[in-house]
Amino acid sequence: MDLDKEIIKQYINKHFPIIYNLSNLCPTFLMGGAIRDLMLGLEPKDLDFVCLDTIGIVDAFVLKYHLTWRKNKFGGYKIYYRNIEIDLWSTNDLFSSIEYNIDGLFYDVANNYFLPFGFFDAMDHGLVKLNKNNNTPNIERMNNRKEQLDSFLKSFKQENKKDEYVRKRKKTNIIV
Repeated sequence: MDLDKEIIKQYINKHFPIIYNLSNLCPTFLMGGAIRDLMLGLEPKDLDFVCLDTIGIVDAFVLKYHLTWRKNKFGGYKIYYRNIEIDLWSTNDLFSSIEYNIDGLFYDVANNYFLPFGFFDAMDHGLVKLNKNNNTPNIERMNNRKEQLDSFLKSFKQENKKDEYVRKRKKTNIIV
């Protein structure tokens, strides 16, 4: 999987460019499956952003830009912008956000670089550690997420599995 920062940057510029305004006020990171999907040339299902904010910058951002939103299950914002769904929340500790991000890969929006917390290790060796709490009350859902990621990581390392994954996703998604 090629980690091309320009793919991420171009997608954000096209679909949610106002996030750069927020990233100028507090460190803001894209995380989750969107990064993986963009690297594979697939349209992400949504965008997940986390901002290091302890003083209400995210709240002010949502109000300033008159964004259409509702609270998401993690207490952040589920924003609807240009026909794309965006989850945005604040935290005072980026490392705690790893528990939300099972892929362990973060993209720093303002500085255009990746923070690969565990991502490359997971790609090389499979899922090593999963936070059981993960802010998910349903243990069955957590086990399903773990199985899905384990399966994805194992199959991705095998020949032609990347192509198979892309083919399956093309049936339900638009290619970037």
